[in-house]
Amino acid sequence: MVLTRALILTCGLGVVMAGAAKRPVDYVSPLTDTHKSRWIYFSSASRPFGMVNLSPDTKVEGDWGAGYLYGEPYVRCFSHIHDWQLAGIPVMPIVGAMNGPAGYEGYKSKFSHETEIAKAGYHKVQLDRYGVTAELTSTKRVGFHRYTFPATEDAYVLIDTGAPIAMTGVQDAAIRRVSARELSGYSLLAPTQRRPKPVTVYFVAQFDQDVTEFGGWENGKARIASQIVGPKSGGYARFRFAQAGPLLMKVALSYVSEEQARRNLAGELPGWDFDATVRASYDEWDQWLGKMRVEGGTEQQRTKYYTDLWHALLGRRTFSDLDGSYIDNTGAEPKIRRVPLDAKGRATRSTYNSDAFWGSHWTLNLVWSMAYPKLMSEMIDSLVDYYKNGGMIARGPAGGNYTFVMVGDQAVPLIAAAYNKGIRDFDVQLAWEGTLKNAYPGGIRDHAGYEHGVNAKGGGMREYVERGYVPVGVGGAGMHREGAAQTMEYAYQDWCVAQFAQGLGKDAEAAQFAQRSTNWKKLWDAESGWIRPKTMDGQWLTPFAPTCLGSNCRGFVESNAAIYTYFVPHDVPG
Repeated sequence: MVLTRALILTCGLGVVMAGAAKRPVDYVSPLTDTHKSRWIYFSSASRPFGMVNLSPDTKVEGDWGAGYLYGEPYVRCFSHIHDWQLAGIPVMPIVGAMNGPAGYEGYKSKFSHETEIAKAGYHKVQLDRYGVTAELTSTKRVGFHRYTFPATEDAYVLIDTGAPIAMTGVQDAAIRRVSARELSGYSLLAPTQRRPKPVTVYFVAQFDQDVTEFGGWENGKARIASQIVGPKSGGYARFRFAQAGPLLMKVALSYVSEEQARRNLAGELPGWDFDATVRASYDEWDQWLGKMRVEGGTEQQRTKYYTDLWHALLGRRTFSDLDGSYIDNTGAEPKIRRVPLDAKGRATRSTYNSDAFWGSHWTLNLVWSMAYPKLMSEMIDSLVDYYKNGGMIARGPAGGNYTFVMVGDQAVPLIAAAYNKGIRDFDVQLAWEGTLKNAYPGGIRDHAGYEHGVNAKGGGMREYVERGYVPVGVGGAGMHREGAAQTMEYAYQDWCVAQFAQGLGKDAEAAQFAQRSTNWKKLWDAESGWIRPKTMDGQWLTPFAPTCLGSNCRGFVESNAAIYTYFVPHDVPG
């Protein structure tokens, strides 16, 4: 990134002069690696783990290949949620004809990277079609927009509440005018393959100027009304500018209720100082990033380091409100729950959505335990809440619901790492109970690759306990139901259970799971020299090629024998 363009900002971040010491946040390069991105990957105007993940969307369909893609020349909207299996509340400032019913393709605008600035917590783009400069920042639960319009009688802000976006359809939506400067509404997000239940996101939008006209569209037809309702509906706020000038808009979110969104707004962003909010966001990012300080290396290496660390502090999103309220979607009906409060009635922690902690024992478990122990504890309590509410510690929750992403019990390496490093201010007793349940038939290991049924068997835990390995073909057809990979994952996770048990002084369980952690040897084929899948009748799988690719790799999850043979981090001598 060219520093003279990226760091000389009009929003109050200041200028890094030649020779001046750079702060960790100054090295973050948000646009890096956005040429081929994923919906949850990019979130520029966001706080660490923010509920609001505000940024421009250049592509709006799918999961992979949606969100901000550097090579796409159009901005289709600015949406507020870029989360694991969640998306929503897309907005777009336009000038001229109110073309909201035409959808993303109707109101998209070209933009240029030459006039674009993206920093941690801030994004600026010029919408060439409309002559509008859009600037974005946020608090944890409130998106903050500054749109500079040309002189016009026809300035609009579209809020496309009913439009599908990314991996999510919209079952229902509503937007209404509350007052001269406030709109509110909701989007009911349809289930996905991974998130099997709907979830509602509520919003409250406030402007710093009176709305001169409010209306919207239903099923592609424009209408003026005080409230617009329906799955293909959206709304608009119209403004008039006698001369070019800015419009400020705040959009607060909640998954609990509209009133909770309003409370989040009042609690986090009562004022209208956009530049101060940008500075506060930049400073907060610097505080988090500054926990890990590096010396030496090249400018490029430091940029890579802090950009990667920025991503490590971005990918799990806050799901609870400022007062600790959140939606539990594990039962037959959604329930409002709340995290514990302190003596002054304040939430003691947040609860989070998260993609799978697949592979986090190599990365996040190390970084978080060293530099962010409170965050690690909160993440564990969030996963353990699912045991308390739904009967199993989660491994990749979204919208208050299990997603059963990937395989195994990826929470236990996180829990064991925390406990054995002295991070113990989560609910240790519930964590142990849930860990033990997940390590037997009927726990989360039995739910393999988005297997949502109550009698899930794709994880093969009965066979694992009885035979010491999971045969190929257990549980029938389905994603990630691959016995050799499951056996290797379970063996490592059993070792993690043993370490947790040992730390708790539970010697019998520690010995039991230490023995189970040797189960990987059941799939060691000494003749070929590789970990090799076994069939239901106990025979080696044939044909077998250790370097197979893709769908030809029976028994392995997104990998092959040449890789999984070395996945025995708990028994390197073995």
